[in-house]
Amino acid sequence: DDGKRLCVAWPSVTVGTDEDYALDIVSMVLSGGRMSRLHRRIVLEKALATSVSTQNDARIDRGAFWVFGECASKAAPTELEAAVDREMERLCDELVPAAELDRAKRMLAAGEAYENETVSDLAEEIGEFATDADWRLALETIDRIRATDAKFVRETARKLLVPARRVV
Repeated sequence: DDGKRLCVAWPSVTVGTDEDYALDIVSMVLSGGRMSRLHRRIVLEKALATSVSTQNDARIDRGAFWVFGECASKAAPTELEAAVDREMERLCDELVPAAELDRAKRMLAAGEAYENETVSDLAEEIGEFATDADWRLALETIDRIRATDAKFVRETARKLLVPARRVV
């Protein structure tokens, strides 16, 4: 009965678009640390999963937004799926509160600073963006994330993260 997993994917967007940065924020709001929505509600409060994570994987020709969950021993994957669906609906219905949005942006900025701590780290990031889109995007990430507001996050979720577009 152990080892039940949930994987949900939505087709997403091209790397470097405004929606790409909004999905980075969505990912952090949903699964960025112990205070994130999915961890608090699904792991701690409802005990439906032992772990849950998200990933925005934008690519040169669109990408995917992923939710992964490890079911708790007594939880059915359908229960976990329903709980994830409720959190995705919240993103589409409500604006992310200012404090939660700010926390997500600060965590993303800190992660970006850490990942580009050395010259070789920054060179690698520039090379990845050069391969996927435009090298200059590597220098814009923090500013683009900071410029993304709660309305655009909700608009992006409404456009991309709806049940009709997902694969489970």
